[in-house]
Amino acid sequence: MATMKMSRKKQYTVIIRGKVQSVGFRGYVEEACERLGIGGMSYNIGIEEVRVFCQADLETVKELAKLLRKYEFAEITQLDLKEGILLPDVHYRSIFGTEKEIFGRLDEGVKILYGIKKDTEGITGIREDTGSIREGITKIGEDTKRIGKVVETNKQVLKALKDISDKL
Repeated sequence: MATMKMSRKKQYTVIIRGKVQSVGFRGYVEEACERLGIGGMSYNIGIEEVRVFCQADLETVKELAKLLRKYEFAEITQLDLKEGILLPDVHYRSIFGTEKEIFGRLDEGVKILYGIKKDTEGITGIREDTGSIREGITKIGEDTKRIGKVVETNKQVLKALKDISDKL
């Protein structure tokens, strides 16, 4: 009978620093953990740190770390992986039930707002382009007036030539 290599689950703390708060990061962490089948919890420490407690084999936790680095709305400056659960220096309250649902919805809202931000970043350029188009239209209008004057002058010249021709 062949023996299967069993990965042993351990507890780990993933420490992420940078702009990781108010960007829906913990919601992203929750989705990534669910996708990888990792149990655990995450919470903020101060204003630039999130810690993720998890239990899985090392390779799966490393995959989680890769996914966390890819979160487009965060600006991660440091990501450390430590074996064991590194508790904070102060007590934090866990969130369950209704609060969890509210925060989940807020995380979704962050994604929507960042999507809107991305979609509207080009508006300034459009405004500038619109100004250039207006200038171009004004110039065309001025050119059209000049052409109209030239045409009117040509009509007068042709009429004068016709009058001269009729007299001959």
